[in-house]
Amino acid sequence: MDGQICFFFLKSSKLIFFFTKFNMARHPAQRPVRNQKPDKSDRIKFDPELVAFEIGPKKEPFLVHKEHACRYVQVFRAAFNNEAFTEGETQVYKMEDTTSDVFRLLIHWLYAQTLDGPIWRIPRPFPQFQNDKERDTAFASMFPDISGDYRNLVGLWILADYLLLPQLQNLAIDELDHLLNTFGCNINFNGVKFIWDETAPDSPLRRYAINELARHFDFRKRSEQIKDQPGEILAALLSAMSQYRDQVLALRPVFKGSPFYHVPVLED
Repeated sequence: MDGQICFFFLKSSKLIFFFTKFNMARHPAQRPVRNQKPDKSDRIKFDPELVAFEIGPKKEPFLVHKEHACRYVQVFRAAFNNEAFTEGETQVYKMEDTTSDVFRLLIHWLYAQTLDGPIWRIPRPFPQFQNDKERDTAFASMFPDISGDYRNLVGLWILADYLLLPQLQNLAIDELDHLLNTFGCNINFNGVKFIWDETAPDSPLRRYAINELARHFDFRKRSEQIKDQPGEILAALLSAMSQYRDQVLALRPVFKGSPFYHVPVLED
């Protein structure tokens, strides 16, 4: 898929945050495949307690303790412990359609069951500022790469979807919602289309994106953008806006926050 720039506007200032669409397929990691046995002379030499990952088009290498990689991720456990799979022979797992930054978040979660990065250390509740200039200066010093952090959260949710990690999906969407609310950001059509292209029709992340667009949508300001949007997205937007109106008129909670979009977690 071609690159695409997605913009997010900060309502209280003129700052614009954007992220560049990366080629994250609906199934962002290569599933284990039965293959001819590789040439053992090409194997990566490393501690037997470690497994290797090659991430992205440049095949950036990562080493992870096998115990941690397999404890929470059934896909890894099946691949590395079965020599009928290429990954079982080589102890190397290739994930070409994700990014190194997203994979680093996954590694941190595998070891600590938490996320790491500037936006996940946002104070709660967020401090109050005297004016927009003071707020923007604080943001610039504390969070130098908001666009990258946002992109990585979306990518992490999609990767966790492939790896069957609902706990991580829910953590990612909670922090995504916290990011939008903290910085007063509104998702736009480009942001929705980015998520739309990378998720299944029943995806909670897709519903979250379209509902966020509906909550802040202004036909007067975006009438020119409507004609260029896919019919499927417009239909979903109109439906979400109708639900939003009904909820407001009935004085009911509107879309109920990020837990409304959580993926069910099955107890062991």
